[in-house]
Amino acid sequence: VYKKGTTVLDAAPTDAGTYTIEITLGGATASVEYTIKKAKTTITTAPTVPEITYGQSLSEIELSGGVADNNLTGMFNWKTPNAVPAVSDSGVTEYEVIFTPDDSNYAPVTFTVKVSVERASTDMNSLTEAQKPAAKTGLTYSNEEQALVTAPEELPKGYTGVKYRLEGEDEWTDTIPTGKGAGTYTVQIKYIGDENHNDLVGDNI
Repeated sequence: VYKKGTTVLDAAPTDAGTYTIEITLGGATASVEYTIKKAKTTITTAPTVPEITYGQSLSEIELSGGVADNNLTGMFNWKTPNAVPAVSDSGVTEYEVIFTPDDSNYAPVTFTVKVSVERASTDMNSLTEAQKPAAKTGLTYSNEEQALVTAPEELPKGYTGVKYRLEGEDEWTDTIPTGKGAGTYTVQIKYIGDENHNDLVGDNI
């Protein structure tokens, strides 16, 4: 007699699982527990991993196009869906994917893929007033160089500094531009992004 748990089976089992076989001879019954292991699953084609932008987690990446042997259908899922890859991870760090077959006779399989990560861009409109330089007001001619703007009180997240230049100049500088002669000046600003963010050219002042 074949059993799965307490359920008596009509025939010898072929599906993966743990079973008991009971044999009765001369009024004595002996039982043996045995296991049919799940078949090994092999991924023949890894799923396609689209490029992401820094700040996106693995859970936001849809895995598609993967193929398993024996025409198995199933689901591809990230093992660490909350991980947020950095640009430095791009094409380098391997992330684990688990394929779970729909057929319970086949074992899940874990493999790794790499992710391509682009730097994130920031919208100037998302900056607070404290994160923007401000034009100095009330300046009058004094025959001396005067700073034209005040530096921002704080930097946006993901940015390491601010550079300036007067309109018409080519070079950016860490020094706030100054003016001596009477007139109207236009100051251009650029926020320097870290390894995960693109530089941001801000509004003219």
